Amino acid sequence: SISPRQALAVIWSGRFASKNPVSAQLHLNYAIVLMNARRYAEAERHLKLTIELEPQGFAAPILLAQVYHFTGRTEEGLALMSTPPFTETSIRAYFFAAAGRRSEALAIVERFQKNPAPADLLSLGVTHLLLGNDERGFDFLEQAVANRLGYMRWVNVHPLYDPWRSDPRFAALVKQLRLPAAG
Repeated sequence: SISPRQALAVIWSGRFASKNPVSAQLHLNYAIVLMNARRYAEAERHLKLTIELEPQGFAAPILLAQVYHFTGRTEEGLALMSTPPFTETSIRAYFFAAAGRRSEALAIVERFQKNPAPADLLSLGVTHLLLGNDERGFDFLEQAVANRLGYMRWVNVHPLYDPWRSDPRFAALVKQLRLPAAG
């Protein structure tokens, strides 16, 4: 069940996307809202359309891979993240961890966590969480907040974080970001 605020976001985002059906950005935004509302089939459809409209885009394939993961198709998500331009990114560690391929995930983590770029902090944090290293995972997520990473604005509604919502460290992150309570 989604909150009334999320329901309104779904409605308005859908209206904007329908008003300009060739805008990759509007379809991407709508897909994010749909994914956060756990409406994965619709999100998948809009992400595929986004990729069709903007084949060189970076965000839509990552989000599509996440939708694959949330719908039990983690290997499909990993396959998508195993193509250029994602082969040399930290995001692959998350998908290896989600697929239960611990050694491959750790190899990527080792390479990136020594001197992580701000963009790597979120991937490293989530990978550690998926590998059961919650302390280290939350350390990286706190660094992502400190670096004011834009992706952190979704942390309170993104399905990826559902397993950790009851963790006091997660509540502290949400409080630090001054996000409203999730519905």
